[in-house]
Amino acid sequence: MSYTHNIATGEVIRDSDQYQVAPCQSVNDPDYVAYIAWVNAGNAPAVVDIAPPAFEPVSRAQLRLALDAAGLTAGVEAAIAAGPAALRIMWEDSQTFHRHHPMVIGVQQALGKSDAELDALWQAAMGVQL
Repeated sequence: MSYTHNIATGEVIRDSDQYQVAPCQSVNDPDYVAYIAWVNAGNAPAVVDIAPPAFEPVSRAQLRLALDAAGLTAGVEAAIAAGPAALRIMWEDSQTFHRHHPMVIGVQQALGKSDAELDALWQAAMGVQL
């Protein structure tokens, strides 16, 4: 077993499956406990200093085109329809969207998408030329 600690983000990733073990929701999380035991046994993670990617806001059209290309439009619209009225209003009336906005995160979770999947979608949306 080995781990990598990114000092730019504070994340510790298990190398075998790229699972983030820290920061975690609880110090009792089994993956975090295993990491601490590994460190206490005299091991040290590899250290990197990689800043997280910068995500620019995207326009409504850029986001919708990226969602369409990824085949996610119907799922997003269903998640929006199932949410509170404020979510529908933000979806329908916002002209720009931000990667880390709570609305975006909520839809991500409703669709069961990982951070990496959302990051890839966002990168695609940022690349849409209008």
